[in-house]
Amino acid sequence: MSKKKSILVATIGTRDLAFQVSSHEWLNIGNDRAPNSDSISEQALVQMELGLEKSDFRLLTEYLLENWQQYQNRLQPIILGKLLQDEAPNLKLIYLVATDQPEIPKMLKYRDKDTLYSAQIIAKWIESRYQVSTEIVLQGSEGENPADFEQMFHWWKQTWQHIAIHGDEKTPILLCVKGGVGAFSEAGRGTALSRFGENTLFYDFKKDDEFNRKGLPSEYTIPFKGTNYLWDRKQQEALALLKRHDYEAVDRTLQSYWRGVNSEDAR
Repeated sequence: MSKKKSILVATIGTRDLAFQVSSHEWLNIGNDRAPNSDSISEQALVQMELGLEKSDFRLLTEYLLENWQQYQNRLQPIILGKLLQDEAPNLKLIYLVATDQPEIPKMLKYRDKDTLYSAQIIAKWIESRYQVSTEIVLQGSEGENPADFEQMFHWWKQTWQHIAIHGDEKTPILLCVKGGVGAFSEAGRGTALSRFGENTLFYDFKKDDEFNRKGLPSEYTIPFKGTNYLWDRKQQEALALLKRHDYEAVDRTLQSYWRGVNSEDAR
């Protein structure tokens, strides 16, 4: 039996993209912090390499997107790269969640770190290497606040509704919600569990700047299963069914956990 194809959903932040400078070192385009007072940031070094006089993250990635043909071999998704390489054969769709703040006063201070162009570069990178359909989902264009949990809860619910159209109740969802605003991340995890339940797999990544500067994409942890997040709720549901002596319903409720136990025994 062939393995069920998955859907990968990954949020794209400012640290997801690396550029190879003429010294052959890979620098993080979104790293705008200088390591000490006598040096400059990796972002500034990339800007100098490209000969740009002034460029924030949004403008820098827009420039690289416009000149993709020239720079495509010097760009890579430094966080997602290894996961994409390992999982590409098992993916049916990829969704990259990026930000695009409107030009209104309350959003202008966030706009220079928008990741829409970075996401488009990563989508092109995926297209050039793997035959996996990739779609970009933009957050912020309607002025919604990523720090407002209630707003993000509803935003994610609408996003999952769109994504669910392309799968069924057994389609695995590989979710990579990396850093960023806590309310946005937590709303993403919680609504994913509500929508897809035990089919949700959560990935995290190991930070290693020295490793990345060599052009090696980040290692990732063993995925944390939705079944583990949902266990307390499932346990209470099963106990309530036991009190009613509804053993068939108990079996259905805990079916995925029985599969997990059996697979452990088999090993």
